[in-house]
Amino acid sequence: MRYCFFLAAALYAWSASGAERVFNFGEYPFDQTPSNFVSAVTGAGRPGEWKVLLDQAPSLMPSRDTNAPAMTQHAVLAQLERFALDQHFPVIVYNDEKFNDFSFDTRIKIVGGALAQMGGVVFRYQDPKNYYVLVASVLDKHFWFFKIVNGVRSEKLIG
Repeated sequence: MRYCFFLAAALYAWSASGAERVFNFGEYPFDQTPSNFVSAVTGAGRPGEWKVLLDQAPSLMPSRDTNAPAMTQHAVLAQLERFALDQHFPVIVYNDEKFNDFSFDTRIKIVGGALAQMGGVVFRYQDPKNYYVLVASVLDKHFWFFKIVNGVRSEKLIG
């Protein structure tokens, strides 16, 4: 039993040694695009307009007080442009660091869309024509994983 405890402690210490990068958009100026991100677009049209805004979001910690507000304001990174174009995918890329293996946690809030209502996470980004993307579609109620090579989207790798 003592051996299992030491093994578990060693594994925990080893996994905790990895660096963690947290984006707190409250640290960026409001109503501006964060300086260490760049806006790009895949498909037709121009890049999106990305800004840090305050938005209502569910509280991360449930309250014990039933009278406490269920929603709080959080700083978020929002894409504000409205495009009525098919095959238009605005993306924003963090360009200060490169990552090898990573895990990623995020929340995405879809607030509209005439042709599609989706959001996603781009990774292994090389340029606007070469990357991977995991997409959540509200209308289809699916997650899709695509590989974009030379601007051409693969068939759904999962979905």
